[in-house]
Amino acid sequence: DITSPPTMSTEQWTKVADIRPYMKGVNVHFIVLEKVSVTKTKEDHTVNQYLVADPSGSIILSVWDEPGELLQQGDIIQLRQGYDVKFCLKNNY
Repeated sequence: DITSPPTMSTEQWTKVADIRPYMKGVNVHFIVLEKVSVTKTKEDHTVNQYLVADPSGSIILSVWDEPGELLQQGDIIQLRQGYDVKFCLKNNY
């Protein structure tokens, strides 16, 4: 259920609307709305971008390489220890 984030004993959940540039250690719970784009870097990495949301708002999520191929529309994701670069949330693998 996207309306109520899971309970975490020592970690805090961040609402999508509260994500700010250069935040680190972001724990966020969201639903994947759609795949926005797929690009390749000059180092031959694949970057999948998804529109994701929680009840507070939406954001573009970038997921690199193989993990980025696994997300599907409608997936409900718990991302832990993510970081933001210019409002583009990326997973810290």
